[in-house]
Parts: sequence; structure tokens; C-alpha cells
Amino acid sequence: MVERIKRKCGNRKEIIAVTMGDPGGVGPELALSLFKERLDIPLLLIGDYSIFERARMLLKLEKHLRFLTDISKFDSSFINVIDVGIKEHYSFQKTSSANGKAAFLAIKKAISLAVEKKVCAVVTCPISKYGLKMAGFDYPGHTEIFAKLTGTEKYRMLFVSEHFKVLLHTIHVPLGKVSEEFLSVNLEDTFRIAHEFLSKYINVEKPIVYVAGLNPHAGENGKIGREEEEIIKPVMRKISNELEFELAGPFPADTLFVKALKDKPHMIIAMYHDQGLIPVKLIDFYNAVNITAGIPFIRTSPDHGTAFDIAWLGKADNQSFLNAVKLAYQYSLNL
Repeated sequence: MVERIKRKCGNRKEIIAVTMGDPGGVGPELALSLFKERLDIPLLLIGDYSIFERARMLLKLEKHLRFLTDISKFDSSFINVIDVGIKEHYSFQKTSSANGKAAFLAIKKAISLAVEKKVCAVVTCPISKYGLKMAGFDYPGHTEIFAKLTGTEKYRMLFVSEHFKVLLHTIHVPLGKVSEEFLSVNLEDTFRIAHEFLSKYINVEKPIVYVAGLNPHAGENGKIGREEEEIIKPVMRKISNELEFELAGPFPADTLFVKALKDKPHMIIAMYHDQGLIPVKLIDFYNAVNITAGIPFIRTSPDHGTAFDIAWLGKADNQSFLNAVKLAYQYSLNL
């Protein structure tokens, strides 16, 4: 598999960049746990060297870290690290401004490497939004950072698990503002991003995508809201005619995922955050992977947070993170 991606990407582009996340959380030990697995994937860690060394000692890894300043010098016999540490005191099992700053710098460096096509994909460890804000970086999350730093205007959150692929039309929006955001976010763009992702990274020629309604019972023919009749259905017809794309629905969200378990569509489009993520996390919490769809490269992350309560105790479950790495590698084969 490594040889295949070398042929596709060339030079050192087969490398997957892994960011540290908040140093006070489980991210560093998740990153180092990858080297306990039998992964034939070149991994480049980006963050504070001292933090990664601390995680290496915690996990009792025999493989040693190595400073890397030139990717052409990548050596898989070591754990290669690009150091963006800020030489300040970090907080552990909680966040701080220093934690937030270091986490952001790791993300920024990884993005620059991906944009320069020096790495094939980026996998991010969990960050604290509060830590970012304390450090002066006011972003709702990773998704918005990647969009901003890549100059991407049209992007969406996508969650992939064993049972579902769920794309969110709106992202981090307070529930009271979902209806307003639903109208301001271009639904055509959501469908186009879904089609592009399925075509580009999964090689689906004629995607079948199920669409959730915004209202209970998908509006019940306009009795419980008009968005389905006046917005969702017309846009679905337009995009279906324009692209080789089967858009089915809109379906009532309370039965959509039961139907999808049986029918196995290529993707589901949910209209707001919890509508799509409650079913995913209920069924596949430890396996789900978050992807930023729409940016010019693959970025994945585990579908969980910093877990400060168990951080630096060697208790973190790496299954979701391991899936994020494997999925980033798999999808990057099609770049």
C-alpha cells in the first residue's frame, strides 16, 4: 500500500501529518500510540517535541523521537517530529493560553505542509476551543481553522463511521439560530460538496444520498413548516438534474437513520449538528471519524474531545484516532 501511494503522490507526499492537539489532553498520547500499531503508513508528528517525548515515556515506546526540519530527511526507523513548541509551561489535564497557542501553531504548520503538497493528508488530535480563545484564536473549531487558513469558502463537516457517512448542512450553530443559518447557508453548495467528495475520494460514479428534512416529519407536506416544500425539494431537483446524483427525500429525521441502516446510501445530509451526530455517536462513538469536506486535501480527526479527565494516565482509547489515520491514508490514495 505504501508503494501505491508513493507512485500516486511522488517524492515525500505519502506522509501523513499528525498534529499534537491540546498538550493537556489525550492528543499527544494518541499520536504516540500509533507507533504501537502495525501501521505501514509514514507519520510525521507536529507539535512540541518535549510533549511528544513525555508521551513516548508514558507509553514506554522503544522507538526514539527525531527532530525533522527537512521532510526529505524523513526516516521511518524513528518517530519523526517537527517541533513548533513555544517553550512555555503547559497545563496538564486542563487547558491554558500556552496550550491553545501551541495547538494552533501545530495546526498552522500542518496546513502549510499540506498546501505545499509535502504531506498527503492531515490528522488532528483534539483541541480545546476555550484554550484557543485564551490564546487569542477565536475559532469555533478545527473545521473553521482549516477553512480559513486554506482560503476555502465552501466547506462542510462530514462524519464517517462503519454504518453512516453524514454531511452537515449547518455546523456549529446554536439551536435557536438553526432556521436562520439554514437559510443563509447555500444548500446547493452542500449537495455539490457531497457529490464532489464521493466522486473524488470514494470513486462513486452515481452517488445515492439521503436528505433529512429540517422540520419534524419533514414538514408533513407543509403542515409543520414550509422549508421542505419551498427550499429543500426544489434544490434537490435542480442538483439531481445537473449532476449524476440521486438525492432522495427529504425524509423525517427520526426514521431516516433506521432506513439508512437498511438501504445503505452512500451518504446522508443532515440539516444541523445534533440531527446528524446523535445517531452517529449512538451507534459508532468509538469508530466515527470527522472529516473537513471541501478543503483541497484530506483532513480527519477522531470524533471525540480532549478528555482532560483521563489525559496523561495512559487510559485513552485510540480506536477512533486510529480509524482517522487509516481513513486519511485510504482517501489520500485518490488524490
